[in-house]
Parts: sequence; C-alpha cells; structure tokens
Amino acid sequence: MAEEKNNQTNELGFGSKTANQKARLLNQDGSFNMSKKGLSRMETFNLFHHLIHLSIFKFVVLIIGVFIAINALFTGIYLLIGTNHLMGLVYNDWIDQLYETFFFSTQTFTTVGYGRVNPVGILTNVVSATEALTGLMSFAVITGLIYGRFSKPKANILYSKNAVIAPFVRTGKALMFRLANKLDTNLLDLEVRLIIAYLDKNSGNRIFGSLQLEIDKVSFLPSAWTLVHGIDEKSTIYGWTADDFIKNELELLIVFKAFDETFSQNVNNRFSYKANEIVSNAKFKQILFTDEMGNSYVELDRISEYELL
Repeated sequence: MAEEKNNQTNELGFGSKTANQKARLLNQDGSFNMSKKGLSRMETFNLFHHLIHLSIFKFVVLIIGVFIAINALFTGIYLLIGTNHLMGLVYNDWIDQLYETFFFSTQTFTTVGYGRVNPVGILTNVVSATEALTGLMSFAVITGLIYGRFSKPKANILYSKNAVIAPFVRTGKALMFRLANKLDTNLLDLEVRLIIAYLDKNSGNRIFGSLQLEIDKVSFLPSAWTLVHGIDEKSTIYGWTADDFIKNELELLIVFKAFDETFSQNVNNRFSYKANEIVSNAKFKQILFTDEMGNSYVELDRISEYELL
C-alpha cells in the first residue's frame, strides 16, 4: 500500500467509534463537536474559563448585571436597618428613598464617597465597610478578567468557505483551500496540518489520516496562502469522486499554528471542511493584484471566490 495511505492516525482524541456522528467533528469556529456527560455541572464547569471566552456583549451585560445585583442587595440591607442610620438622605417619598439609598450603595461599593450621605451606628458602618471591601475585591477580579481577555493571543485566520479540487501540474489535480491573516499583525513560522477523517464502511470505524501538503510551513503571511495537497497514487483520496466524499462522510480537519509577534506567544487555530463543502473541478479566482504604483495588495473579501471548469 502506498506510503501516505498507511499514514493513519488516531492521535486527535476523537476515537474511532464515532461512525454514527453525522455532524462535523470540528466546528468551523475551532470548537470540538463533542459533549461530555456523566459528571455534575460543578465538576466540569470552570468559571474563569467561561468568563474569558464569553462574547464581549455577554461579558459587559454580565458585569453590569452583577454590579446592579450587588448594589440592590446592599440597598435592601440598608433599608432593613433603617434609612434613619444614613445621615444626609434627601427624599420626599419611598421612590426617592429607594434610589437615594441605591446610589449611596454604589458610591460605597466604588469607594467614591461623595460625602453628603454617611452611615451612623455600628451596624450600618459594618455593612458599609463590608460593601467597600466587596467592591475592591470585585474590581480586582474584573480587572484580572479584562486583562485576561485582552492579553489572550488569538489567531484571527480567515479561511475560504470551500475547498476545491483543481488542476495541478505535478499530479494532475489537487485539493486546495486558502487562508489569510485577518489582522495587520505579523505571524511568523506558520505551520498547517491537514488531517482527513472518513468512515470505513467495512469496520464501521472512523479512520483518521494525514494528507501531505506541498508546502506546510512558511515564514511569514503578508498575503493569502493557498494550501495544496497533490492527489497522486500515494494520496488517501486518490480516485475518489464527489460522490465518494459524501458516501465516506469525509471531513478535512485543519490545524494551524504560528508565532504572534505582538504577544510573543504561539497561537493556534482550527477549521474543517465537510464533504459538501469541497467543490470538484473548480479553481480559485485571483485575489493578489498590483496597483499603478507597483505595490501589491490582496482582496480578502474575495478569498472564497472560485470558478467551475
């Protein structure tokens, strides 16, 4: 058997007994389409990890919600103690009393302390001191979370929506897909692995193997990068048709890693193509051009454009 066809691997950690899974193994946002069951929520949940990976909108809403909830709690405590222990409150009715107490709570929580309202009595002062300490600890945690979110390196890689089977001089035809760096940051020492996952109808197991790329490492990525797997006798997909891709439930898994010069750290990224996202007898359109001054530019909004042959 040819060398590449023997290059099968199960090192991805999915296991071979995933034959009944019809959905993709790897979501296109890089997350794994595999859930964990059998343990309690407390055993599998990591609060820091959850907060770091929340969307910005959800994170901001959560912070505002927690801020309001904590101050509402202390507002209730002050009202139970009695607002006569808060000197300087100005109110005409219970609504004025409520929001005056609430905003005193926010001033204490943030340690602003405007000075017009001050607590009187041991119990009220103990509650105020406790709230001030809670505020200091809360802002320390929030600062750490915000720093963690902004300092976390992330590879913002743009992939073509489809892979194509295109003509190729060396082997007659090849599997190709494109990627580019979305940001104006410098990525160094880039490396890509292309892994194939397909269903073995005889054993009922899912087979994993590596597909050799013509070039799997580059030093820089100022433009777009077209990854090419030449389909010859050594290729696992040699002789496969578009129907074979569907029948064998093919999925291409892309593992990307590089060194981010901004953060001075390694970054990783993952992507996948299902069989119906591989277009046969097509080629990508040109996206690299030169302007009138002789400067090169790449049109990333056209990275997925292809033409049928």
